[in-house]
Amino acid sequence: MSTLEAVTQFLHDDLRFVREKEVFLQIMRRRLAGLFGEHGVFISLYQADTDSFVPYGLVADSPITEHPDYEHLLRPAYSFSEELIKKIFSTPEGIVCSFEEAVSLSSVRGVTDFQREVGVREFLFLPIYKGADAIGIFTLVSMAAGTFVAEERVLLEGIAREISVTLSNILAWETIERKNQLLERYKRQLEEENYYLQEQIKTHDRYQELIGTSPGMQQIYQLISEVAFTSSTVLILGETGTGKELVARAIHQASPRKDKRMVKVNCSALPVSLIESELFGHERGSFTGATEQRIGKFELANNGTLFLDEIGELSADLQVKLLRAIQEKEIERIGGKTTIKVNVRIVTATNRDLYREVQEGRFRSDLYYRLHVFPMTIPPLRERKEDIPALVGHFIQRYARNTGKQVTSVSKKVMEELMGYDWPGNIRELEHLVERSVILAKGSVIKDMHIPLGERKGVEKVEKPVRTLVENEREHILWALRKCNGKVFGHGGAAELLDVHVSTLNSKMRKLGIKKEQVFK
Repeated sequence: MSTLEAVTQFLHDDLRFVREKEVFLQIMRRRLAGLFGEHGVFISLYQADTDSFVPYGLVADSPITEHPDYEHLLRPAYSFSEELIKKIFSTPEGIVCSFEEAVSLSSVRGVTDFQREVGVREFLFLPIYKGADAIGIFTLVSMAAGTFVAEERVLLEGIAREISVTLSNILAWETIERKNQLLERYKRQLEEENYYLQEQIKTHDRYQELIGTSPGMQQIYQLISEVAFTSSTVLILGETGTGKELVARAIHQASPRKDKRMVKVNCSALPVSLIESELFGHERGSFTGATEQRIGKFELANNGTLFLDEIGELSADLQVKLLRAIQEKEIERIGGKTTIKVNVRIVTATNRDLYREVQEGRFRSDLYYRLHVFPMTIPPLRERKEDIPALVGHFIQRYARNTGKQVTSVSKKVMEELMGYDWPGNIRELEHLVERSVILAKGSVIKDMHIPLGERKGVEKVEKPVRTLVENEREHILWALRKCNGKVFGHGGAAELLDVHVSTLNSKMRKLGIKKEQVFK
């Protein structure tokens, strides 16, 4: 058996089970270097839509790889003359070209200068086929003339066939791998979408948990009905535990997007290093640990609603990117090279005083005003105590059902204690207190609740300084304006809430120095 025949057999044995491009290139480099003394192996594949050849793989010696313009060989696409392509694909055993001949037949200008500098003298171009279709070119590069002799052409044809079979298998395997990765990505996306849909089903009627008939809640119901059918950005303000997420869900359920997902992101629950990926997604390999592509919450919420809770916790860098996403209605994944259009309704919430955060430089003013299109402030429970009996009844019914207990109400004494408590934790605190009391209840009526003593009515507290009548009047008008989200006249306005004529209210506001920008301070 001749040397070339032996190499062909070795190639066949080595390449039979190869499924990875890098392994294939290393085997070719090792086997053919000893045979020809060549200095580089290069594969380019034909791309029909651009009628050009795209680099697929390269293995070369140090004179080539150490050149400062080495990266030019990995340019996006090559364009060869029709004459050279015709010659290559009409000669099964490949064609040998001197450097000068290759330059005259190629239109790859920047690369030829590089090849001249590193000392390339000769090329061997072998056609690559997949069945009857020409799919690429396998190129051997030598620093010496006369490396690829004519007598070896027949066996070179055999080498070309081995290359074609192996490369076809690798490409087919890569296609399968891409499809598997795509299927896996779709599977994860469907699982994530299913999670949000299940959450949506469970909370479909939970906007009915916006319980209460107090003036403050009536105002909230009115604002929800006015904004729900728009696509405007909503900013929900309020203390912790007032039910901001329930208001966000109510807006979503009353909107034309109710059949799509509402995706929630708690901006304070994720590390700064992960929040960008959570919002915008990332491409595979874009950072350490990014082993696969992942879509972000903006894409997941496309055509639906994205609820950004604790928006005041976002870092300055993320504020810039969020502003761009809201304004341009497009995002870019981490490591991505293209923008992705998104159609998302933004609802945000915070327990922070965002206006003060802007004043103190912790929150961008441009993002603040972009989010402040339709603000609504949820009243704390201490300002709507008339709703406590209804809320208690609702929570008793829920937790009695969950625990299987026959609890139906609370005693008069307990209700008086509940009405006298200031509720720093708002409705969430009330809910947890009722849940605990239902669990501990011995009969159908809850006769005792463990309300923190320090907040009960009647417990001695530090007295606040007495305000003047003018100060009280000014504070009362500001309170009414905040309740009405700055609206002075018309249905749901501060004048209606205070039961005064609009001109009277405007006059008092001027007299007391109340300006619009002070309302949301």
